[in-house]
Amino acid sequence: SNTINVATVDTTSPTVPTNLVAANTTQTTTDLTWNAATDNVGVTDYEIFKDGSLVATVTTTSYTATGLTAATTYVFTIKAKDAANNSSNASNAVNVTTLSNGGGGNGNELFISEYVEGSSNNKAIEIANVTGNTIDLSAYSLKRNTNGGASWGAGLNLSGQLIDGDVFVIANSAATATVLNVADLATGADAMLFNGNDPVGLFKNNVLIDIVGNFNGGSANFAADVTLRRINTITNPNTTYTTSEWDSFAVDTFGGLGSHTTSGGGTGGGTTNILLAHSFETGWDGWTDGGADCYRINSSRSFDGNYSIRIRDNSGTASAMTSSAYDVTAYDNLEVTFNFYSYSMEFNEDFWLRYFDGSTWHTVQAFASGTDFNNNEFTAATVNISSSAYNFPANAQFRFQCDASSNADQIYIDNVVVTATSGVAKQYRTNSTFPLGKGVDFNDTLVEIEETSLYPNPANGNQTVLRTEIDIEDEPIDVQITIVTMQGRLVKTIQLKDVHNEFFEQALDLSTLGKGLYFINISTSKGFNETKKLVVK
Repeated sequence: SNTINVATVDTTSPTVPTNLVAANTTQTTTDLTWNAATDNVGVTDYEIFKDGSLVATVTTTSYTATGLTAATTYVFTIKAKDAANNSSNASNAVNVTTLSNGGGGNGNELFISEYVEGSSNNKAIEIANVTGNTIDLSAYSLKRNTNGGASWGAGLNLSGQLIDGDVFVIANSAATATVLNVADLATGADAMLFNGNDPVGLFKNNVLIDIVGNFNGGSANFAADVTLRRINTITNPNTTYTTSEWDSFAVDTFGGLGSHTTSGGGTGGGTTNILLAHSFETGWDGWTDGGADCYRINSSRSFDGNYSIRIRDNSGTASAMTSSAYDVTAYDNLEVTFNFYSYSMEFNEDFWLRYFDGSTWHTVQAFASGTDFNNNEFTAATVNISSSAYNFPANAQFRFQCDASSNADQIYIDNVVVTATSGVAKQYRTNSTFPLGKGVDFNDTLVEIEETSLYPNPANGNQTVLRTEIDIEDEPIDVQITIVTMQGRLVKTIQLKDVHNEFFEQALDLSTLGKGLYFINISTSKGFNETKKLVVK
């Protein structure tokens, strides 16, 4: 008999690669990673598509795209292939917008963007990069010219990489926590012991490139008890101290540290818009009630005012609040800030912030009890959503969803603000939680501060007016007003001594504050306090 050999033909395609994400995006590169596909025989390689065109084939589940153009949006997808040349369908698409070339090419060197000579050891120097390139800091150093004498002191050598559009903050290690919280380097080196009559120089390869003060100019004060900030038209250093290049602010003004804006275009200028700012005092503010385990509630567990949104249990969307849709196609970063109060959440029980990218809901961050927050405390949270990791569509949405175990496990969401930015220099885009202290028990009332308001709020100009009525009774009291960012940074303190009138007004200068959400705390020498939300647009 004859033997017939029958060849088996593989016609089965691999499964679709999943969870394609981009990270570490620069002006010209981005890193792509994805989950492996499977195949009945075996996956042999992956094809990388940029804007629909095949650009590379790899055998691993990662790829670095190079040769990209700055400030340009690309769409990447992945397909899996097997030995029989069967291809999977395309993976999820990820939109990647490369970083801008900072200063529009106007900057050609690092420069000192802020100088803080505050009270006691509150000393800081901020260095900005709007050159369009990542700069190796190892070539740079800071030096102090003590008392404007004839020589420079010991150099403080810098290290690390400073990307375009970023700043590098050096602080005296004994400075206040507000300064240290934004410092990239805290040190007691000679360069950071300057006073108002000690010029400070920025050096490259031991050659002076920028200076605050006049070298060998004598011991007279030129910048004592002051914050100096480079005006936004300056994008390059200057070896001659020119006072017209600097704006001056009161002693211990720290609100600008950690970011710098230039008007030269690119990442230096950029766009900042507040997409939403909701405190739920008059309703749901466009958010959707998910169901039985989501409730707008009048409670002392509300951070600001009377109302917040309570989510509980783990009933899926029934335990969730969902925002309206927003067009975010013009932006590259979304910063979500909010306050919350936790009640009876067991250890490791959590709730999520989720993001809808036009086709899929993603859990951007989970907040776990005992790790990210504690029960019976108010907490401030910040979460950043980048276009390098998620698609930015015309119908983006946000969702808070509880993932606990019973109706008794509760989270109270308040003061939700989403700030959208495009091409903006460093804003400390780190995700964080910051405890704000214990809440008020349901049986407690704070009648001593009877009424507080801010007008206008939101504030569009350089000033808002705080109006407060306090039950002073028979003797005058001292009042302290503080302005704090969502990240817990103290940016302004006002002290009022011997207040006699139960009703008073206080103008608040907002000229040094950037756009965003702030908390205004009013406390008295009798121990009473109240916190209000202020939105600066």
